[in-house]
Amino acid sequence: MDISQEEFKEIIKVIFNETEGSEWYKKFEEKFDKITKEDDKIIGDYGCSIGAMELMLFIRKRMRDEGLAPIISLISDISIRGKKHYDYIIDCMQNCSPQFIDKFPETYNIDIKKSVSVRNGKEIVNYNLSYDVDGWNYTNIQYNCEDWMKYMPVKQEEKPVQNYVTHFYYNELDHYLSYYVSLIKKHVEKAKCQDPGLKEIIREIALLKNIRKN
Repeated sequence: MDISQEEFKEIIKVIFNETEGSEWYKKFEEKFDKITKEDDKIIGDYGCSIGAMELMLFIRKRMRDEGLAPIISLISDISIRGKKHYDYIIDCMQNCSPQFIDKFPETYNIDIKKSVSVRNGKEIVNYNLSYDVDGWNYTNIQYNCEDWMKYMPVKQEEKPVQNYVTHFYYNELDHYLSYYVSLIKKHVEKAKCQDPGLKEIIREIALLKNIRKN
């Protein structure tokens, strides 16, 4: 996966069927340009900066408006990586994110793929979801309840776990776009994608780009 600023902009155009002359895209470019400036310092792990957080909140709002993410609040007692967490995200994809399923059907199929085993006479379901939170610290950032924020212990890259407000991913598209922004902030030019859902959404976005060209 090659990382570039121009490629990210093209991806945004393809996902939201945008053109450079639209008012929304102009606002997007303003927010995107902020993350490329030296004064937008990395202030946390995973490329966290004020600009990066503001950019992704702006993009996630568009995702919700387009039906690519649910326009509902995160349930208050959700526990990361637990069955309730996975069930809630899958339910939100199935019932509250119709355009995500239509636009990225194979990513959706991979996301909800599950294996069933039997233990002590009971069926145990294991989901394939491998994404959870973006790891950024939104404690002092203005956000809405639909942004799926929660104050919780967050794993750091090279430091002990810390408590702060962070964002739960809606789906693999949210995961992919946030990951891309974090790589741009860290000046990474190439990334390895081991997550099957991440690989699939990259493939499906490439297909959308080819359709748009034709």
